[in-house]
Amino acid sequence: MRGKLHGVLGGAVTVLAFSTMALIVGHDTGEFGGMRLGKFGLGDPDARGAASAQASPGEGPVGGWEAYKAALRTYPAEAIPPAVVANARATFEKIAKAGTSEGNNHWQLYAPTSVALQPGVLAFSGATNATASRVTAMVTAPTCSPGSCRLWVGVSGGGVWRTDDALAADPAWTWLNGNLAQNSVGALVADPNDTTGNTLYLGTGEANRCSSGCEAGVGIYKSTNGGDSWTKLRDRCVSNATYACATPGEDSFLGRGISSIVVDPTNPNHLLVGSALGVRGLSHVIGNGGTTRLEPGANSPGLYESTDGGDTFTEVWNGNSSSSFGVTNVGLDPLDPATVYASAFDAGLWRRSPSLDGSASPTDFRQVFAPRFPGGGIDRTMIALTVKNGKTRIYLTEGTANGGGILSPTAAEFWRTDNANQPAATLLASEPAGATELPGNGIPFPATFNTWQRLTSRTTSSPYFATDDFCTGQCWYDSYVYTPHAMPDTVYVIGSYLYGELPCNTKGVGCGNGRSNGRAVLYSTTAGDPDAANNNRTFTDLTYDNQDTPANWCALQGISPCLRAPNSIHPDQHAIVINPSNPTQIFVGSDGGVIRTDGAFANTSSQCTTERTLSAGSTLACQRLLSRIPNQITHISKGIGQTLQFINVAINPGRPCDVQGGTQDNGTWTAANCATSTLPQIIYGDGGNAGFDATEPTWRFNEFTSGFSDSNFRDGEPTKWVITSAPLVNSGEFFSFYWPQAADPNPPAGAHPIFSGGRRPQLRRLPTARRPPGRQPAGRPDRHRVRPRSHRRIDVVAGAQQGGPRDSLGGDVRRPHLRHPQRRRADSRGGPLASSRQSELANAFPELDLPGPGRPGPCVGDLLRLQRSDADDAWSRLQRHRVRHVHEPQRGERHICVPDADERWGPPGLRRRSRRPEGHPLRLH
Repeated sequence: MRGKLHGVLGGAVTVLAFSTMALIVGHDTGEFGGMRLGKFGLGDPDARGAASAQASPGEGPVGGWEAYKAALRTYPAEAIPPAVVANARATFEKIAKAGTSEGNNHWQLYAPTSVALQPGVLAFSGATNATASRVTAMVTAPTCSPGSCRLWVGVSGGGVWRTDDALAADPAWTWLNGNLAQNSVGALVADPNDTTGNTLYLGTGEANRCSSGCEAGVGIYKSTNGGDSWTKLRDRCVSNATYACATPGEDSFLGRGISSIVVDPTNPNHLLVGSALGVRGLSHVIGNGGTTRLEPGANSPGLYESTDGGDTFTEVWNGNSSSSFGVTNVGLDPLDPATVYASAFDAGLWRRSPSLDGSASPTDFRQVFAPRFPGGGIDRTMIALTVKNGKTRIYLTEGTANGGGILSPTAAEFWRTDNANQPAATLLASEPAGATELPGNGIPFPATFNTWQRLTSRTTSSPYFATDDFCTGQCWYDSYVYTPHAMPDTVYVIGSYLYGELPCNTKGVGCGNGRSNGRAVLYSTTAGDPDAANNNRTFTDLTYDNQDTPANWCALQGISPCLRAPNSIHPDQHAIVINPSNPTQIFVGSDGGVIRTDGAFANTSSQCTTERTLSAGSTLACQRLLSRIPNQITHISKGIGQTLQFINVAINPGRPCDVQGGTQDNGTWTAANCATSTLPQIIYGDGGNAGFDATEPTWRFNEFTSGFSDSNFRDGEPTKWVITSAPLVNSGEFFSFYWPQAADPNPPAGAHPIFSGGRRPQLRRLPTARRPPGRQPAGRPDRHRVRPRSHRRIDVVAGAQQGGPRDSLGGDVRRPHLRHPQRRRADSRGGPLASSRQSELANAFPELDLPGPGRPGPCVGDLLRLQRSDADDAWSRLQRHRVRHVHEPQRGERHICVPDADERWGPPGLRRRSRRPEGHPLRLH
């Protein structure tokens, strides 16, 4: 997911050949001396967003924009019942079946039908690659050899895909839709009791607590034929003496995300499932508030257990809180399947064990590891269980929304115990002492820790530095630890890029201090212990490979030496598996699809002194991390590029075959000249609401996150983007993660307005078309706050949500009425409803029924529409909602739109504004 924030130095900035990101001067933390230029000095916006609106990432403030939109659709009920959703789907399918053979009434894949291609000039490493959407889960067949290597992947919103030869140069993928009711994938596992590997369990709904697509699910499916067909489990919830079902007999996981499914290797009917809250309903406008939309009657998130193969489930642990966001990880002790481990947001690690703790009931869970960074529901604990020397070993990672870098006390950590076979109280009590950093070069492999020990250091010269801050500011989203079966000393830790550590010697856009290759995927064969035979390394960095792919570009001319273009892994990781027949070969699933390594390694540590200028401590860290990198990384996402998660789609008004759209964490893409087979990326990072200029067919704009956007005056050429959002960003205005943004389809002569919906509506003017021939536009737009009763002609307006500065996220931006371009309408969804017409220059931006202090009023519903019989009449669907003044501890005073049963506000329905004398403000009553 996650957005790649680009810094802004002021106005429009053109940086050498690549201008979409201004360079930020970043101070290296730790031992690195001096200063280097790094584009990502401000960090990832997910970390920033988590700290901006509230102490958690999310989709929009509770009771805010998204909640109001949901209320519009649900009145007079509080939520849309699942039966209504099912009926809507049935109606859609009925209409689709009535379509013609030419495809009318049927949705058809438009692009990419073959491959989503990221050009190397836009990649961090400089290598061109095939891209897809967020892969959240992966499964490999028990055996994997050339010509017969089955690999299944679950895509966040794209369903389940399978290739029968993951080792092919260009694997062919099959979409295993079957009869699935939803394509949001949270978990995908194989039943260990089936040696063929064809029995699979699919948990719908993503539990990663993300703000851009973690859609809640509809329960669990099972396949016994490798995914060719699926059967929905009944998942019926049954209450017990400790936990009562919200809706007994209904699906335990409807409206939830599923983080883990565990099948007992001794009993295929014994299942354990971890669930969490999820987002029910998404839009193209994503904010930074709560991540949940409550399903009517949904059962609580937590750990559920079934002993009848999934026909019924009962909750056995609630994440240590009735308000828990949910469970993050579940595992069975490999020495004793009756011992169950589970972790939850802000709860650390817990265990139910009759043999070790005397657990007397299915709900008797006891804590074995306390959360290191609790608060806000974003501390995430992940585990991997294995056996070493006849005892259960636990690998554990801990992280939260750290915004302070590698020296921060909340930077992510890696822990281990080599003897989990002792009472829970003993393990828990050992944690404080284990937090003490091992001095010097630590304890060389093979070390033994009978209690908990932190194997992470914030000192670059320490061998344990490798895992410091491995998931940066978004551990609640992409954090995972994995140890392959029967390989107890092999462990992988995956997370997200440390952008400030990317090398600056490639032909791509990555440029940090070069201490590592980004540390997105870390690999150890010594259990995280220092390897005395290899410079005391613990983990090595698998993020870049040893190749130099053909590349005749230099994305950062004058800054990067542009020495090579290696293949690289996407910045945000979620899933990893090995080739069981070649255990040094891995498959990794990320926000950018699937990659595979060739299983061989190379030592590029010499670059740490010949190509990278580092301090002594950072040089030592670099040499260790680069001493074993993949020989070759191959992107194998061709064929599943159609899963790209588009936020919007825009059509060029001057060339209808020119279509572009922004995507989650994969930038903006375009299908030009009706070419739909290969969809090229034209700008990287997160992609929000992109668009075209109305009068210049070769002009377009993109959207990153949180108010950052660029413009392009060269028909989308990747190297010709110009920052145009600097005045907006520097204004201090608050913007959603993705915010409303639209171009004026009827601009005044010589003007090219773009409207952005922030806390208050913003007008942006692109550089004038009357520029000297052949010169690049300056790119510095005029930005104006759209104010009531302004004398400026307003072409498009954005609605702002009523409330405080951190809660007032922009609403939709709407175009003028195309039939009557002098008419302007906006939908504010709870804030001021604005309207203007060309002849009303004296009152160009009147507000309609804006509730004020002590005067709460109704919230405006859908966009005003002109009455066909009278161009002076306007209509609004007035909802039976009202603005309420509330106080919340974390947000303070604010106003929200809520359903109101008070009849004095009038029934919902259409309200008509009749003809009025010219020059009078337009108001609805």
